[in-house]
This record gives sequence, C-alpha cells and structure tokens, in this order.
Amino acid sequence: DGNPAENAEVSYTVDGVDGTFVETWPNGQYVLGEEESGDFVVDVFAEMTTDDPCCLEVATGTLEFTIEENECHVETQDVELVLVWELVCSDVDENGDCG
Repeated sequence: DGNPAENAEVSYTVDGVDGTFVETWPNGQYVLGEEESGDFVVDVFAEMTTDDPCCLEVATGTLEFTIEENECHVETQDVELVLVWELVCSDVDENGDCG
C-alpha cells in the first residue's frame, strides 16, 4: 500500500561477495555497504500476518546498482524498491492445523 516495510530482511553482495553491513533506520530505511564500492545486488524479504492463521503475505524484491568510489570515499546512492507481494498459505491437516 506504499508504506515502508519495517522489519524486512535485507542482504546484499558486492561484486559477488556477501556484504556484512546492514543497518535499519526508522520508517523502513536500510543502510548497507559501509564504504564499499562495486556492483551491488540487494535482496529484500518481508512478511505480514493475515486474518487466516495458515496464510502470510510475503514480499520480495531485488535491486541491482553500481557504487563508484572517488578519491576519499564511495559515492552514496539513495534507491527505492517496490516489493512484490503474494499470499502464501500452508495446507490444513485433518485436525485443522496448518501444515
């Protein structure tokens, strides 16, 4: 619905190597890649509960971009990702429990 996704899981690679710096800020903002430059691939995963205890709303998204370095530091970049949401439900067993 356009609101920031708080409590998302964010991971990234730089030039194919797993990144190690992810910081969560208020309002669904995430900072990653402390003084890293190169080709970034950022993966985001989030989930929300629904009224049905056997279902979750699950969101995923991927960003790809390049951060260049200059003489002293890397050039920061602000990006925004629109997550793709889908409803994921588990099967219900004969006892009515989610499987």
